[in-house]
Amino acid sequence: MSLTRTNSGLQNLHLFLKADVVVFIEGGTCVFTYDQVTAGQCSSVSADMVYWQRVFAHYLPTTRLSFRAVGSKPTLKTIADKISSFGLKHVFVAMDQDADRFSNSLITAPGVFYSWGYSWENDLLHACTLTEGVLGLCPIDRLTYEQPIAHQVRQALSDFYDEARWYIKADVALMAVTGEGLFHRGKWKKYLDYPENHSAAPRFNRAGLRQAFEDKRRRLGPRLPAVSNPQELDPKRYCFGHMLGTFQYRLLTHLVKRFSGSLGFSEDHANTHVAQALMTCWTQPDLASLRSHHDLQFGRL
Repeated sequence: MSLTRTNSGLQNLHLFLKADVVVFIEGGTCVFTYDQVTAGQCSSVSADMVYWQRVFAHYLPTTRLSFRAVGSKPTLKTIADKISSFGLKHVFVAMDQDADRFSNSLITAPGVFYSWGYSWENDLLHACTLTEGVLGLCPIDRLTYEQPIAHQVRQALSDFYDEARWYIKADVALMAVTGEGLFHRGKWKKYLDYPENHSAAPRFNRAGLRQAFEDKRRRLGPRLPAVSNPQELDPKRYCFGHMLGTFQYRLLTHLVKRFSGSLGFSEDHANTHVAQALMTCWTQPDLASLRSHHDLQFGRL
């Protein structure tokens, strides 16, 4: 397949979808190669859309956007390289930042977008958005319960980051330098402690992480690799996203049960409510860094 043909296929896909721009994202139920994507194969279902559709709607409210999931970050980076090298129009890529900042592999170009944090889950998890998410799910009086809920959220987040801070930094350093982090990417739930009946807030399983660190040290030697700018390793921003997403869901279900007695929603449902709350809280000081990040990216268009 020629370069001209593949570029043309990407640029013309929006015509078939009756959109102004096609936005390729991660997630979905299948993994598509670059050649499959240029041939028109992709998915229209992905949990990542919960976040990205709302961000794009905020910055480009009159643009008709069709979101397509490819299930593969390498495929997205290939498309992003094409956008950067050939100035492709009607094509955007939106993906998780992961540890790319620390491995100097970010692609900076109009139409290429990254999450502010390690993943879109990090971008959702703020005290104000979680508080709004709980209030949106509970049939309770805001005036009575907003401050108690906000206090519980702030305390749970503070406890989590205090316990997890060192391990999160080690995870990002390892991922950036070796490509393999401290956290097991397929079994992240084992690093959290939470009762199945939602009777308590989730906590970080420090014993499990200490064991993971010892296992990693035996493999790599006594010294962990260092990144070039460790002062930027903000645990809130660079915690492994799936683990943070599970933490958010468990905290949300715990607080909803505690303040209203209600239960029975999925993690995707919880993420949707928090994503809606994100835009409600968009101008609050807690989200200043997130806003600045996206202001810069959308300002390149």
